[in-house]
Amino acid sequence: MLNGLRLVAPLAASDPKSLVWIPVSEFVGMLITLAVVIAIGVWLRVRENRAAKRLADEPVLDTPIEEEEPIIDTAIEEPQAPPPVAFHCPLCRRGLKAKAELAGKKVKCRQCGKAVLVPAGLAARNGHISK
Repeated sequence: MLNGLRLVAPLAASDPKSLVWIPVSEFVGMLITLAVVIAIGVWLRVRENRAAKRLADEPVLDTPIEEEEPIIDTAIEEPQAPPPVAFHCPLCRRGLKAKAELAGKKVKCRQCGKAVLVPAGLAARNGHISK
């Protein structure tokens, strides 16, 4: 010991037999990496084949329809609700909306509370009045 410091001997040259693990570990790492890459390649190939098979099973829709075959419409159209009738209360001038089915009937104004007749003009032109 010199002034409280401990002198350490310089590292001796390592034995070559003790360094064998470095290339072995590199080789093992490369084998693991190769195995992972091969596994991913196989998985992608299987996935691609399944997708191609699925597409082959689906009907082709780009072929023209022959004249003898009837055209079948598979789309289901749901009836749309008629648009509401917009009008103003004649007493308080508040803007009101009512269902088209209520055209020609009375509804209560939300502001003044009076009964107001729903105009039938717009709903009648569109054919949405229920009688």
